[in-house]
Amino acid sequence: MFTRIMLFRTGVVASVVLLMGTVVLCSSCGVSSTQSGAVTRSLVYATQKLGVGANADFASGPATIRRANVDGSHPLKIGVGSDPQISPDGREVAFIRDSGGYAYLKGLWAIPASGGKPRLLTLTYSYANGGVDYGWAPDSRHMVVEYERGFLRDPENLIYLLDTANRSQKLLASTTINKVPEFDYSSVTFSPDSQSLVYAANRGGSETPEYPSDLYVADLKSGRTRQLTLGDATDPVWGPRGIAFSRAGGEIWLISGDGTNLHQIGSGHSLGWPVAWSADGNRLLTDIRHWSMSSVEQNGLYPVDSFRVIDVPSGRVRFSGRGNPLALSSDGQVVLISTCWSTPSRGGGYIATISLTGGKPHAIITGGYSCDASWNR
Repeated sequence: MFTRIMLFRTGVVASVVLLMGTVVLCSSCGVSSTQSGAVTRSLVYATQKLGVGANADFASGPATIRRANVDGSHPLKIGVGSDPQISPDGREVAFIRDSGGYAYLKGLWAIPASGGKPRLLTLTYSYANGGVDYGWAPDSRHMVVEYERGFLRDPENLIYLLDTANRSQKLLASTTINKVPEFDYSSVTFSPDSQSLVYAANRGGSETPEYPSDLYVADLKSGRTRQLTLGDATDPVWGPRGIAFSRAGGEIWLISGDGTNLHQIGSGHSLGWPVAWSADGNRLLTDIRHWSMSSVEQNGLYPVDSFRVIDVPSGRVRFSGRGNPLALSSDGQVVLISTCWSTPSRGGGYIATISLTGGKPHAIITGGYSCDASWNR
């Protein structure tokens, strides 16, 4: 959030997690079950109110985290924070909250999915941009935490492995470890067995011919890291068939975790970047972004997202739609989207699902500012 950690995204003010009946080996999926083994289907989300007057299209005030039925009914407030993500076993919900009244001091917390007392997992000091990205491992015990610390002149990017049981941390990657100035990390995802993770890194803070982006795989037991690609590789998402990633022109490529079996998925361009896999590895959800003039930002552009679902064996596009793609159901039949970045000046945004058989959005959460979501459907 890999997903993304399926593709990590900072600055998110609302998240949704739908718990369905099939375990999906990914960092943003979860299953909650009763003692009898029956799956409990739940919805966890955080929503902010909209402002008033000139700020009517923007979030205002703290975000409230709630658990509800999958249709949004019977919501129960369980905390205050942002970017909630439920553990794959459905037992806990993690979230981000400012600590001590300082926007650059972020706390990563966890709370029982049924509500209760939250516990602090770690504090991150991120003066440079205030952003923290994180995600659960499929084993529901470990997390990866990525953030930028330091001051504007000399920031340092860090990737930690966090053990949520004892709160111990292992530094996996940083500017200091790699001995390269301005190393930038992004798009971190766990392997399905929780034993490794992959991330994209470049040496100049942005992908240019002088500073190409590459993929790196870290073995979590030994802490050793190896370079997987040689330039032009971004946005990795580890799935059942291997690591999908993007190259220039929107090409989607696939590579095994050991660096073998490198090949392009299909032969087309403008497929965007990977977001999520189906459980069987036969379908891949991708995000495509372009820019348009905004009625809110008169002097700039706003992003407009659309998505595609690719049939991986054939490389053909199975479905195309409008909206910011957030997740794909395990059977590859339903896409979870947000409308926040799809239309300008429409008063916040809502979370919806789109069936590949029906094609029409079905709103799940409406009202207020709800922009991000994840599930294990």
